[in-house]
Amino acid sequence: MKRCLSCDHQFEAASWTCPSCNKTPEVVGSFHAFAPQLISTKTAFDDQSFGDLAESEEESFWYVPRNNLIAWTLRKYFPKAKSFYEMGCGTGIVLKGLHDDNPQLQLTGSDIYTNGLDVAKERMGDNVQELFQTDAHGIPFREQFDVVGAFDVIEHIDDDVGAMHELLMTVKPGGGAIFMVPRHMFMWSIFDDLACHKIRYGSRQFQERVKQAGFEIVRTFSFGALTLPLQFWSRKILQRFRKGDKMADYLELKVSPFTGFVLRLLLEIDQIPVRMGVNYPFGATLVVVAKKPD
Repeated sequence: MKRCLSCDHQFEAASWTCPSCNKTPEVVGSFHAFAPQLISTKTAFDDQSFGDLAESEEESFWYVPRNNLIAWTLRKYFPKAKSFYEMGCGTGIVLKGLHDDNPQLQLTGSDIYTNGLDVAKERMGDNVQELFQTDAHGIPFREQFDVVGAFDVIEHIDDDVGAMHELLMTVKPGGGAIFMVPRHMFMWSIFDDLACHKIRYGSRQFQERVKQAGFEIVRTFSFGALTLPLQFWSRKILQRFRKGDKMADYLELKVSPFTGFVLRLLLEIDQIPVRMGVNYPFGATLVVVAKKPD
């Protein structure tokens, strides 16, 4: 069900023009923009950074194992899902991974920044239902999707509970959500400052906020346990000597081919116990699988 953000009317139609108040969202570039005032917000991710990030994602040791884990989690806990919405889809790397895993899955994504959506549109082609611009507190759907996801997004938002509650409202009754957030405040570094993080979460802390948003917890586990010591060394020691003029130079996405191979292998091995039901007590990323009550 579509939702008009001007009058809160809910409707089913091909057009975004509200049948109640007759308002139509602004179009910026080729995307419907529901929060156009935020597009020019200055962050570490400028126009060039999205292109650099997309190029680095394709070569990075991080994104393929992470996509594999997200796709597995969706299949494992929501095997009947036919539609999926990603809040903060950025350049579309997760949407691309989900499509590759299940071409029948109907995919929708949104982001604040249309520059990222331009990259996502080029990456996804016709394999996405819709890409639109909005912020976390104004999603123009209600009870529309089987599953929703936010991957390394919630930690950027001051009102994290409010953002997750907004996602709750977009999920069909009995539907689900998958969240990924950075774990352990002792890991805080220049990486988090440059990425505009507000927080790194503790497990109980984040689970409580997911519950406050109205979800029921299905499972909580960590990702990146085997690489955590290496990540600690990289961020606490090596970052002092790292230089560059692009976001990817600081976000640990560009490493030597051999290092990338080893890290990717470790991240794939890391998932084997997780898929067997093991929940690591530590790890770089916290994953929460949740369900909207019937």
